[in-house]
Amino acid sequence: MAVTAPRRYVGLMSAEPSDATPHRISLPRTIRAIKQALTAEQRNQFMAELEDIEAGSLRATVEKWWLTAVMNRAGTWGRVEQVKAGTARTVPIEDVIPDFAEQFEQRHGRPYVGHSSR
Repeated sequence: MAVTAPRRYVGLMSAEPSDATPHRISLPRTIRAIKQALTAEQRNQFMAELEDIEAGSLRATVEKWWLTAVMNRAGTWGRVEQVKAGTARTVPIEDVIPDFAEQFEQRHGRPYVGHSSR
């Protein structure tokens, strides 16, 4: 089992080390594959949408549900809920980019006050 570096979060984005291996989820963009990756409730919603969809909207609907299915497979929803609840493991951006405050001020012409001041 490979050991990977912990993820670092900047705001709501993860900032992984450049040597981190990408986590690829392979899921065909087929109705069958999407249905299999959805929860029972999601599957019912997906099928209801497919039954009522106009031909011109089929691609966008399949894409929307494919993304939901991929997020299910990757376990992303749990991390999304952690971020929403404020329980996600995070680090201040200054710990990731030590001169971030100076870069921010140069770029925006005002001081960086940090996320805790919002």
